[in-house]
Amino acid sequence: MLRPNGEVLLHTLLRPQYLIDPEATTIHGLTDPDVQAVPTFPDIWPELSRIFKRRHTIIAYDVPFHQRVLAFTTGQYQLRLPFLSWHCLMQQYALYWGELRPDGLFRWKKLSEACKQQQVPRGRSRIRRALPQAQKSLGLLKVLAAKAGPSLSQGGYALFGVR
Repeated sequence: MLRPNGEVLLHTLLRPQYLIDPEATTIHGLTDPDVQAVPTFPDIWPELSRIFKRRHTIIAYDVPFHQRVLAFTTGQYQLRLPFLSWHCLMQQYALYWGELRPDGLFRWKKLSEACKQQQVPRGRSRIRRALPQAQKSLGLLKVLAAKAGPSLSQGGYALFGVR
């Protein structure tokens, strides 16, 4: 999680409840030994819930994915999410880019494609991790905000990345 100025609010790997599926390893590069000595979700929950209470507005690329993962994970541990105001950068970018699908809806772009189109540095790694994803999202948000006019507030926003 990042503040709009790029300050890292939370960055950690998490130890899952179950063994990592080999197909997932091809996406994020993590194996079971990689996460043996890292905290679990309940371990970081006090810090995460404090962040959520201070920063009610969450901007993420692909909000439905992040909401699903967060709701599932908190449900697994019987934790209660506070009210959060979610804003989907992927949907906003689709509106900005304006490419229509055959059904008349705006076509969503992968974060890497949106960053390429807006000349936001994307990094070289093919392995997806949350911090670089949040940093790319922030870069894209700043480009779009600059094109829209007013500067991005340094207030109660957080950029969210889960991988």
